[in-house]
Amino acid sequence: MGIFYHAQAVYENFTNATDKVYNTVMETQILDIITLAASLGGFFIAAYIFRKKEKKQVLACPIGASCDLVVKSEHSQFFGIRLEILGMIYYGIVFASAVFFLLAPDLGTQTIKLLFIALSATAFLFSLYLTFLQAFVIRDWCSWCLLSAGMTTVILLTTFIGANANIIDTLAAIHDSLIVFHVLGVVLGFGGTVMADIMFFKFLKDGKVSTFENDVLRTISQVIWFALALLLLTGAGLFVAEMELLSGSPKFLTKMVVVGVILVNGALLNIFIAPHFEKIIFGGVGADEQLIRFRRLKKLAFALGAISTLSWGSAFLLGALRRIPMDLGTALGVYGAVLLIGVMVSQIMERRMRR
Repeated sequence: MGIFYHAQAVYENFTNATDKVYNTVMETQILDIITLAASLGGFFIAAYIFRKKEKKQVLACPIGASCDLVVKSEHSQFFGIRLEILGMIYYGIVFASAVFFLLAPDLGTQTIKLLFIALSATAFLFSLYLTFLQAFVIRDWCSWCLLSAGMTTVILLTTFIGANANIIDTLAAIHDSLIVFHVLGVVLGFGGTVMADIMFFKFLKDGKVSTFENDVLRTISQVIWFALALLLLTGAGLFVAEMELLSGSPKFLTKMVVVGVILVNGALLNIFIAPHFEKIIFGGVGADEQLIRFRRLKKLAFALGAISTLSWGSAFLLGALRRIPMDLGTALGVYGAVLLIGVMVSQIMERRMRR
C-alpha cells in the first residue's frame, strides 16, 4: 500500500508539473499570437498610409478626422525618415520576432526578450509623442495613427506580460551597458539644448530663419526628444535592477524630478513656442494685441529655454558628480534656485535684446 500511495503521489506531482508547463506554454503562445496579429495590423496601416502618399492620394479617415492633414504635416518625418516607413520597419521586426518566439521558444534568451521589451517600450513612447503632437501642436486627429498607437500599446503589454520574472537578473547583468546609454542620453540632450539656444540667439541677431536653419532646428528638437526617451528607458532599467538602492538615493530622486521638469518643459515648448516660432523671432505683425501676445511668447520662450538648458545641465552634473554626498532637500533646493536665477537672467536678456 505504501508503494501504491508513493507511486500515486509521484504521478500527481508529475501531472501537476506537466499541466503547469502546458499552461505556461499555451499562455506564451497566446501572447505571441496576439503580438503577431497586432504587428500585422500595424504593418498594414503603415503600408496603407505609405501607398496613399506615394500615389499622392487623399488619406481619408474612417471616423471623420483629418488624417491627410496629419500625415502630410511637417511632423510626418523623424530624422528625415517618413513615419510610415519607420512604422513598417518596426512592425516587420516585431512580426518576425513573434514568429521566432512562437516557433523556437527555447532559443529566446532573456537578453533577446529584454531587447524586444526595450524596442516595444521605445515604440510606445514614440506613439505617445506623436499623439501629443496631434492633440496640442497639429490640433487635428488621424484615426489611422491612433489605431497604430493602439497596436504599439498591445504589443508592449503582451511583451511585458510574457517576460519571465528573472528579467531583473538580466537587467543587473547589463548594468554597465545601461549606464553607458543613460550617459549618452544626458550628453545628447544637454548638447542638443545648448545647440538650440545658440541657433535661437543667432536667429534673433540676424532676424531671419532660412529653410535649412528651420530644418536643423527641428532635427535638434527630435534629437532632444530621442535623448529624453533614452534617458527614461535606461533610467527605468537601472531602477528596476537596483530598486532598493535607488529608491533611497537623493541623487536619483532629484534626477527623476529634473527629468520630469524636462518632460513638462519640452511639452510647453512644443505647445506654445514651436507653432509660433517665426512670429516670435520677427516680433509678429498685425494689431497691438497680437504684438503684445508675441512679446509675451518671446518672454516665455526665453524662460523655457533657460529651464531646458539648466535642467539638462543639472542632469549631466548629477551623473558626473556621483561621489559628492547630498540630501534630497538640499539638492532640490539648489536646483530650484538655479532655475529661478536662470529664468530671471533670461528675462533681463530678453528685455535688453528688445531695446
